[in-house]
Amino acid sequence: MDKKFLKQLARWHEDDEFQKIVDAILALPEEERDYDLTGQLARALNNLEDYETAAEVLLTVEAEGQHDPLWHYRLGYAYYYSDRFGQAKERFEQVLRLTPDDQDARMFLGWCDEELTPGGKVKKLNARLTTPEAMTGGKTFRQRTAEFWQWFTDNEPRLAAMIEKRGEEDVDKMVDFISGGVQLISGELNFNLGGDYEFTFTIEGKNYLFYLLPWLVEQMPEQFRGKWHFFPCMQGTHGESFGFQMYGKDVQLDEVMVGLKYKEDQNYFDIRFYDEQLCSLDDNSCYNAFYIMMELTIGEALSHIYIGNVDKADGMEAGMFPLTRLEACMTVALEEAKKEILTRPDERYSVYRMEFDTVKDLRYDMVIGTTCFSDLLQDYFNGETENADKLAACGSKAVFLVMPVGEADRSGMLKLRYEIEDRLTAEVLGKKGSGREIGILLGGTMGRDNLYIDLLLYDAPAFMEQASSLLGQYSYPFYLAEFRPESRLVALANVG
Repeated sequence: MDKKFLKQLARWHEDDEFQKIVDAILALPEEERDYDLTGQLARALNNLEDYETAAEVLLTVEAEGQHDPLWHYRLGYAYYYSDRFGQAKERFEQVLRLTPDDQDARMFLGWCDEELTPGGKVKKLNARLTTPEAMTGGKTFRQRTAEFWQWFTDNEPRLAAMIEKRGEEDVDKMVDFISGGVQLISGELNFNLGGDYEFTFTIEGKNYLFYLLPWLVEQMPEQFRGKWHFFPCMQGTHGESFGFQMYGKDVQLDEVMVGLKYKEDQNYFDIRFYDEQLCSLDDNSCYNAFYIMMELTIGEALSHIYIGNVDKADGMEAGMFPLTRLEACMTVALEEAKKEILTRPDERYSVYRMEFDTVKDLRYDMVIGTTCFSDLLQDYFNGETENADKLAACGSKAVFLVMPVGEADRSGMLKLRYEIEDRLTAEVLGKKGSGREIGILLGGTMGRDNLYIDLLLYDAPAFMEQASSLLGQYSYPFYLAEFRPESRLVALANVG
C-alpha cells in the first residue's frame, strides 16, 4: 500500500477526520483493501459510532484476526457500544489471553461484567424511571365502560322503544343518539341495532377493538341479561344467505364459491373464491367486497383468527362450495384436527422467534416468545405506536413487565415467567372472560438480558397497586414499560 496514503490516514485519525478515512478506504477497489486497511476502516467506523457496520467489516477478516489482539479489541469495542455485552466480553477476554497486560481491555472486561449483572442492568433501567402518574393519566377503560353502561341504563327504555317501533323512528336521529353513548368508549366505535334487542359492535378492520369489546360486553348489568343481546363483533349468518349490493353488483352470498385449504401446522385456512360478478371488478374492489361478504358470513372474529391468504380464482375450481357453507366446513376441519375452536382473537397465541444484531432498546435482546396480539409487536419493532395510541385513546394501556435476569438465573427463567404469569392472572388481572378482569395477558418472551410479560390493562392504576404487592414477594426488580420505543419505566418492585 502507498506509504503516502497510509500517512494521510494517520493524519486524519489524529485530526478526528474519521469520515474522510471511511470515504478514502471505501473508494479503493475491493481487492486493494488488505487486512490492515480493513482494520483501519473498522476503527474509523467505531469512532463514528457506526458500531454495527464496524463489526460487519471486522468479521470479513475473521480468520486472519484470530491471533491479532487488535482485531479482537476493535470487535469487542463495537459489540460493547452496541449493548452486546456478552459478545464483547468474549472478545476482551481473548485480547487478554494474547496480551495479558492490556489495561484498556481489562477495563472494558470489567465494564462488561458490570453490565451483565442484575445490578448493572438495574442501574441502566433506573435511568429511565418516571412516576406512575405519568403512565396513568386520564380515564381508564374500566371507567369509560362504567360510564357507557350507566348511559345505557339511563336510556334503556328509549333504546327498547327504538327497536319496538323501528319503522317509526327517524334513522339519522336514532344513530346520532346511540353514537353519543358509544362515543363514551371511543369515537372510532361503530354498531348495529337489530331486532330481538340485539346490539352489535363492529370491528371493521380496527383489530385493536377485539381486545377491548369482549370485556365491555361482559360488563352488561344483570338486569338486562335475557332481554338484551350484546355482541363484541359481527357474528355471521350461520349459513343463511342474503343479497349483497356493492360497487353496482347484486350478489347472493350462496352464489359466491370458495375453496378451502387448512394448514394444520399454522392453524390457518387459505381461501380461493370465485363469482362472475365479483371477479369482473378491479382487484381492489373485488377483494374488498369479498372480505366484507366473508365477515358477514362467518363473523369478524373467525375471519380474524383463522383466515390466512385469500386469492381470487379465474373460474370455478374442483372442491369449491358456497360461501354460506364456509363456517361449517371450517368447523369440521378443526374438529377433525382435534383443535379447539376459538371465538376470541385474544385466545389465539402464537410462538415467534426474533434475534437482533444490536440491542437498541428493551425487547431487542429477545429470542423466543408468545403473543396473541402480533400487530402490537410489529408496531413496536417498526418504531410505530398506532395500536398503543388507539388503545390509550380508549383508556387502556398496552404495557410489558421488565425483569432483569442474571447469567446464573437463565436456566429457570421460563419456569419463573410462567409462574409469574399464572399468579398475575389469578391474583391481580382476573380470569379472562370472567368479567372481573382489570386486564389481560397478551404473552411474554425471554431475552438475553430481561424477562418480559405483555399485558393490556383496563385499569392501569389498580394493576400497579396490586401487582406491586405480588411482585414484591420475589427477589428480582420489576419495571413496567409501555409498548412504545424508548418508553419511560415505572418501578413496580425491588428496584433499590
